[in-house]
Amino acid sequence: NEQIDLISANEHNGKILLDDGVRNNHPVWSPNGEKFAYLSTKGNDYFGQTDLYVYSFDDSESLKLVPGVFSAPVWLDENSLIFSMKSAPNKNGSKYYDLYLYSLDDEKKEPKRLTYNRRLTSPSIDYISNKIAAVGISDGTSNIYIANLYLNPIRLDNDKKYDKINFNQLTEYENGDKVFSLS
Repeated sequence: NEQIDLISANEHNGKILLDDGVRNNHPVWSPNGEKFAYLSTKGNDYFGQTDLYVYSFDDSESLKLVPGVFSAPVWLDENSLIFSMKSAPNKNGSKYYDLYLYSLDDEKKEPKRLTYNRRLTSPSIDYISNKIAAVGISDGTSNIYIANLYLNPIRLDNDKKYDKINFNQLTEYENGDKVFSLS
């Protein structure tokens, strides 16, 4: 009883912001703290079907940005997010997880593909050293990849099929070793 009383005395109840969807996860604060991006199953039938949303504290509204996003997003700046999602099949019919950029200011409201056939997930940005890292998977083994990130601006040309960011492998894991996320 003493332990329960101690817990009750220190209890803090928060305000529920989102209660739609079976799963709302990977919240990531915007740099200015006025909004956060997250993945949600809202409107989908399965646990693994997640879409990218941004919640604004200004109007307490969530805006769906991109369907089918796979891993937690990362803010590039106040209005841009980088995330991983399954790409359309390549010429051999293979589908890969690639990195995409979405700008809230983009009039077309279309994500820009940053990598091709790379199997990259869980992007993480080091703003001080101007680097981006991601988890890459090959033959069931995860490794960490890193690249220089040129924040102003990332050059995008969706008509060309080349990586916009040149990643280099940082780790040498083998035999099914797994890296699940970076921070």
